[in-house]
Amino acid sequence: MPEFTSGLRPVQAVQGRNAKFEVEVDGQPPPTITWYKGARELTDGPHYEMTREGNRYEEHQSAGLPTSCVVFVLVFNAWDSGCFQVHPEHQGLLRRGR
Repeated sequence: MPEFTSGLRPVQAVQGRNAKFEVEVDGQPPPTITWYKGARELTDGPHYEMTREGNRYEEHQSAGLPTSCVVFVLVFNAWDSGCFQVHPEHQGLLRRGR
């Protein structure tokens, strides 16, 4: 089952600037990461950018280290305020994080 080794922390974002939300997740096989704002699934695009920090995903998994997963909110605005969540999943197993 996927495991959070470092969960989501509150972020104080500044309007007009980028905001960064980050978790560390561990699991074998490597989990698929899905980000949400409220009930809405986030996708890469002009306003949100999802990454696995440092492009070290395979290296970290082979060494048994957790992976840092990040969502960037590009140019944070008032309507971006709210609850961001991340759900790591693999082989039908899901763990929720807020």
